[in-house]
Amino acid sequence: MKSLNSYINEKMVFNSSNANSKKTIKVKRIEELQTIIKTMLINNKDGILDLTHIDVSGITSFNELFKDKHNITSIDISTWETNELESCVSMFEGCINLKEVNISNFNTKNLQSMKKMFKNCVELENIGNINNWNISSLKDASWAFYLCEKLNMNITSLNLESNGVKTFNINKYANGIKI
Repeated sequence: MKSLNSYINEKMVFNSSNANSKKTIKVKRIEELQTIIKTMLINNKDGILDLTHIDVSGITSFNELFKDKHNITSIDISTWETNELESCVSMFEGCINLKEVNISNFNTKNLQSMKKMFKNCVELENIGNINNWNISSLKDASWAFYLCEKLNMNITSLNLESNGVKTFNINKYANGIKI
């Protein structure tokens, strides 16, 4: 059986476009991504995760990816290509110390569910601007921002309810979110 470090090193591909750049890790399955995140969190004292060097372009589900990772305060996934993404159920649920994550660049044209995506992220203050998201495939956003008391944003331009999206308790105890 391979060690965790040899597994991660095997997945790395040098990005030749910039000699000073980080190595890009190409992942094909959510389990690989979860292993990398778990490894990065082992010695992480500040709770800041920079995941911009990870290529997730073929992954369709981020379900429970960061669920209950209590020590994370900030996540940078701003470069992730999410063209194939269909589901983010409970992606950040229970990240009680998470303050910011920028998901404004997510390609959401195939996203069908963001149910409980940020549920119980009680310290969350910023997720970037999601008003330009294409939600034409979205069916369920229920509980998405439940208990996100510090998050203030207006997402009325998404017209969730008029587009037939389930929004049950989407912003319960999150009065700063206008749908």
